[in-house]
Amino acid sequence: MPFDLSKMREDAQKLAAPPRTPESGAALEPPAPQVPDVSAQRRALQEQRGALNAEAAPPGQEPVADPIDSALHAGRQYPRGSDQAMEAYAQKIFDAAQAGDPRVVSQGVVDSDTRQRWHDDAHSRQVANRDQSGMAHR
Repeated sequence: MPFDLSKMREDAQKLAAPPRTPESGAALEPPAPQVPDVSAQRRALQEQRGALNAEAAPPGQEPVADPIDSALHAGRQYPRGSDQAMEAYAQKIFDAAQAGDPRVVSQGVVDSDTRQRWHDDAHSRQVANRDQSGMAHR
């Protein structure tokens, strides 16, 4: 295939031509493509992560507190092992059971699978609490 000299000359002339100057008020180069606002996206992601980390929920959609955690908190208001602490702890559990909270009450016979599930749930809560408090890294 022979070389097209006329095309090469034309390209050389385009390269050797003096640079164009923009007309008054006109830009030489086309405007840059619109780049999405990365900082706004990053800020939105950080807010979403913060909401997840803080276990935040929209107003009116807050989850019901775990009755076991509520009972432990109520028991800590009194000296450890005291009758008042035990009463406060038990009262929270009884109130949740009376309300039918499935986290503290079971319908029917408590079989070994249900008991194992309860133990596993309690263990996962302990691990989550330990990890959240930072005790795992001390």
